[in-house]
Amino acid sequence: MKILDNNEKETITDIIGERIIKEVFDSVLYISRNYINGETKNTIKKEQYKSLAKLDLYSQNKINELLTEAVKSTIFNFFDLFDLYNEDMKFYIKYNNDYYDIRDTFEKVGAEITFEDEDGWIKKFSKI
Repeated sequence: MKILDNNEKETITDIIGERIIKEVFDSVLYISRNYINGETKNTIKKEQYKSLAKLDLYSQNKINELLTEAVKSTIFNFFDLFDLYNEDMKFYIKYNNDYYDIRDTFEKVGAEITFEDEDGWIKKFSKI
């Protein structure tokens, strides 16, 4: 494998981040918020979570905040596995027809999900 320059590392980081945020973070929160607000079309879930739709807006917002933190922590902990068990677990991404271990693109694999500034994945890619 070739050594990545900083621009390539940033590009790979953004590719992973955009997919994680759109397909996991936003997707889970969108569905969860629909359950909380009673706006889901899934009649089984609507019935299951109907008590949440009766909560006041403040309480619904606090549940949304909790879910947001839980999803962020889950994503962080998933990526952290590759740091903690770096000899046993590998995560590769294909970029320009070569495969790279994501640990070669991040200082701390899951940290991008926790950054609250404009460089963090959530600020960059989330639509929620």
